[in-house]
Amino acid sequence: MIIVPYLKRYGLYVCVIPGLLLTYIIYRYLTNLPTGDDIFTMEMFNQLHEADTFSEKVKILFSQHNEHRILVTRLFALLQYSISGYIDLRWWIIAGNLCLPFVVWIFYQNLKQTPWLLIPIAFILFAPLSNTFAAMQNANLFSVLFCIAAFHFSLKSPDSFFNTFYVFLFTLLGIFSNGGGVVCFGLIGCVFFFQRRYRLLTYWILFGILILGGYFYDYQKIYKHPTAENLFEQLPEAFSFLLTFLGGMAQLIWLAKIVGVLFLGLFLTIIIRRYYQQNPFIFLLFTYGIAISVLTALSRYEHDISLALAERYVIYSMLLAAASVVIMYDFLKNVPSLQTYVFVGLTFLSISAHLKYITIKLKTADATKNSLLMAMENYHLNRSGYTCMEVKILDRLAQNGFYSYPIPHPVYPKSYYDSLNRYLLIQTVKLRVDKAYTTQKNLHLHISILEPMEAEKVFEEIFLKYLVFQNDSLPFDCQKSIFTQPDNDQTILVDIHLENARRGVSLPQLEIILPKKHFMKGKYALYFLFFSDKPVNYPPIKTNVSFRL
Repeated sequence: MIIVPYLKRYGLYVCVIPGLLLTYIIYRYLTNLPTGDDIFTMEMFNQLHEADTFSEKVKILFSQHNEHRILVTRLFALLQYSISGYIDLRWWIIAGNLCLPFVVWIFYQNLKQTPWLLIPIAFILFAPLSNTFAAMQNANLFSVLFCIAAFHFSLKSPDSFFNTFYVFLFTLLGIFSNGGGVVCFGLIGCVFFFQRRYRLLTYWILFGILILGGYFYDYQKIYKHPTAENLFEQLPEAFSFLLTFLGGMAQLIWLAKIVGVLFLGLFLTIIIRRYYQQNPFIFLLFTYGIAISVLTALSRYEHDISLALAERYVIYSMLLAAASVVIMYDFLKNVPSLQTYVFVGLTFLSISAHLKYITIKLKTADATKNSLLMAMENYHLNRSGYTCMEVKILDRLAQNGFYSYPIPHPVYPKSYYDSLNRYLLIQTVKLRVDKAYTTQKNLHLHISILEPMEAEKVFEEIFLKYLVFQNDSLPFDCQKSIFTQPDNDQTILVDIHLENARRGVSLPQLEIILPKKHFMKGKYALYFLFFSDKPVNYPPIKTNVSFRL
């Protein structure tokens, strides 16, 4: 164990190594080519351009993106655009990843008695797992940084005005980075209560009512997310999703569930042992990770369980792993020799995992860039490559002068993309409405696919399948989307697989339940819309069904 004293002495400097490795990976991946999520975020520029008044522009900045309000991401995007004069997604990626060194720095501020623990913590947090290469998904990293900063300052000197100010400020930024920031209100409220800062707690409650009232003002519930009415019937599925989400860093569903069980067990242990008295910051951090995981599982468990391993969510699993390092070390406080062995073991494990993920990302860097380049080439050559929603947004971005990615020398000839852009085997689909009725809030439809018979087989081969409710008095418009306009009543996209899984039916039957409020403006026609896992933009297929309420 000769190396241990040196690690303890120079541990803080060792943290530079995983940081440099992550920087190199980011450099390999950096590109100004957008993913689908990036394009939906970029749509903000079109909306701001078309807004007539200042109040409309402010409303756009605070508007929902899916179920979140990503104000901080949007403000950073505007700042970057105002400096360079064009959208550059590379700076969005860099800004998101710069949150990670600050998170490690906050750990350091709370571990000054044991700074060598930053070695395994840094190798965990700097692993290229969470949103590292997705431009718009920096919202998750922003939110994590601001929430952790709020926890940090809530535990600092209560007599300092600036410490209190920072708690309020970072909580506000955490909420308007990503909806998960609302967890901060409850946790920090508990901190103020146990600190007996009752006057401040009163201000905190009033602040929470004001901010949450503003956050949920004119808020539109996203139909595609689970409802409480099915939760008790689907508790096993929800719990399985939660375990996978908690252990997302493992990247394999079965292994993630095992890690999730360990994290839950550790959480119960720190509550029983009153760990909040020994290390309140790490206790808050661990509780935050558990709370976010529970909230996300409740709102996503009906989706495929692989979603629990999505890159944008893994940061919470990484935080739990980093906090676990400190917790296990603290539990062995009375056994110094065992502490040393545990520290060495955790350091070896974290370095090994870090290098594994670095190796995997290095192998896929060029393929990922090439895939994005192919999508952009297909878009330029054939107005395909992205989904019809994304193509519409890209067209408007180019027309308005915000974003364009010219490719003077295509990597692949047009004939190559023509082979990808072949039409589906089916051009029309005939449906039969077996049952249709409305309740006080919802529209219920039971539908069967009649013709052609091969439609079911084609559906099975498609990556994403949507049934689209389109206002029949207007041309089909892929520009409308629940991601950027969740309250729109023109184009409603319904995930067929998800809806059928919720109702326990399968193709060729479809069972759809949607909020009635979307269908109050005339007659609506039904279309099928397909998205493949290749850079292809399939045209919508209109069915024989239309209706009005």
